[in-house]
Amino acid sequence: MVREVQRGRGIGAEMMEFATERAREAGCYKVALNSSVGRTGAHAFYERLGFERHGSSFRLPLGPNSTR
Repeated sequence: MVREVQRGRGIGAEMMEFATERAREAGCYKVALNSSVGRTGAHAFYERLGFERHGSSFRLPLGPNSTR
C-alpha cells in the first residue's frame, strides 16, 4: 500500500508492474488479488491497471471471538 500523501505519483503502478513481471517470469498464468468491498478507489486503480472484477468472496470466522 502506498501512503495517501504519496499517491498519484505512479509508485503503486510500478509496484504492481514489478509483482506481475515476477509472476510472469515464474510461469504464473494469472495474478489475483482481494480488496475490501468499500475500497472503491483501490478498485478503480486495479481496473486502470487492467485487472478485471471476478466473483465475490465469502468468509466464515472460526476463531474464539466469532459468533458461531
